[in-house]
Amino acid sequence: MKIICISDIHGKLFPVKKLVSEISGADLLLVAGDLTNFGGYSEAIDVLEELGKIGSEILCVPGNCDTIEVIRALEEKYCSVHGKRVIYRDLGIAGFGGSPPTPFDTPLEFGEEEILSKLSVAEQGDILLTHAPPKNTNLDKVFFGVHAGSISVRKIIEEKKPILNVCGHIHEGRGICRIRETTVVNPGPLFRKYYAVAYINDKGVRVELKKISS
Repeated sequence: MKIICISDIHGKLFPVKKLVSEISGADLLLVAGDLTNFGGYSEAIDVLEELGKIGSEILCVPGNCDTIEVIRALEEKYCSVHGKRVIYRDLGIAGFGGSPPTPFDTPLEFGEEEILSKLSVAEQGDILLTHAPPKNTNLDKVFFGVHAGSISVRKIIEEKKPILNVCGHIHEGRGICRIRETTVVNPGPLFRKYYAVAYINDKGVRVELKKISS
């Protein structure tokens, strides 16, 4: 299975259109939040309709810079995995968007207890789709050195053992790491032309970091 992993679009349609022009043959597109930059329903619909041109199944969670109206757009387009678990082919995908509290009072922030509760629907061998990265990795370290990820996302990874966690949120945290059996990828912000491709087969998970070529 070929999976395109993106995050942090922040309403920028130009890199979305470039991604659409470069991608082919993907089974699934996972969007790890911040489709908009404090935008609402119509902005989210614009992004989703452009991404739909790739022709892959799309599953999304909102980011902390999205709003409640963005969640409504995801639900109406039947692509939300925010606070739920869905099955794609034989693969479970569990998700939760937003982030733990930040200093910036962004629209979708949640306490760690709620994040843990909602992500507890995940099962062993699933894909975990979150906006927040797990705490204390190279993927959640902001430019001044603080680890700003989620304790609960990390706890779910350690307890549930998903095969893959796709996350975002920390723009400078682009990269790949492993937590026990789980491969974790922060593809970097799409508005800066970054994305990732994950390949899943009987041998396991392989992830490649990518950048839009032009």
